[in-house]
Amino acid sequence: MSLAQVSDVIFLFLLPIMLKNLGYKKTILIGILAWCVRYYMLAASVNAVALQTLLIYGAILLHGVCYDFLFIAGQLYVDSQANERIRGASQGFIAFILWGIGSFVGTMLAGKVLGMYAVTSVTGVVTHHWQSIWMTPALGASAVLVIFLIFFREPPNEAKVVMAEPRGGFEVVGAESQKTPVV
Repeated sequence: MSLAQVSDVIFLFLLPIMLKNLGYKKTILIGILAWCVRYYMLAASVNAVALQTLLIYGAILLHGVCYDFLFIAGQLYVDSQANERIRGASQGFIAFILWGIGSFVGTMLAGKVLGMYAVTSVTGVVTHHWQSIWMTPALGASAVLVIFLIFFREPPNEAKVVMAEPRGGFEVVGAESQKTPVV
């Protein structure tokens, strides 16, 4: 768990750089890809005895990319797109979806998947088919990746406002390359 926390801190520092250079869509795409790779690595670790430890530690180290580039970048995206009036409500809603309903549904689905792949031996010992268990979220994350690629649109470039117009008003002078949030 400590490796996941270290990874999280490292990628949290890299997040503003990624957003500035790649934008929201590519940064979030990297986060979703990392989730896919993480679950596929865990599924592969079941049968890869020689590489098992390496695959598991690799999956743990991907935590920072997964969490920061998907969840934190997503929250920053919502914050950048919401106007001042609804910004608080938007952040509250995304938190409710991710950590409220999302956690509840995720926990329920995880229990169902674990139960689906439980194997009871003739002696009554219950084991699990872990490769299938890990493939379920891997395929789910892959489906989310496809949906994201189809439907997510990078926010349009915003116009830069110059406050030093001679008549005291504002003037739109060009397009800013990318609005980058400060973390």
